[in-house]
Amino acid sequence: MATRWSVKLREFHQVFVKEEIDIDQVTLAIAEFEKTPVTPNSRFDQWLAG
Repeated sequence: MATRWSVKLREFHQVFVKEEIDIDQVTLAIAEFEKTPVTPNSRFDQWLAG
C-alpha cells in the first residue's frame, strides 16, 4: 500500500524526471504551489480585487 509521501514523491519524479531531487526543483515546486490560492473569495481576495 502506497503511503501519502510515496505518492507525492512519485508525482514529483513524474514532473521533474531526474532521479535526484535538488534545491532548484524544490524551489520551483514551492513557487508553483504558492500560485494556487485555496481561499477563493476570502476577505483578503476581496481586498485584492478592490
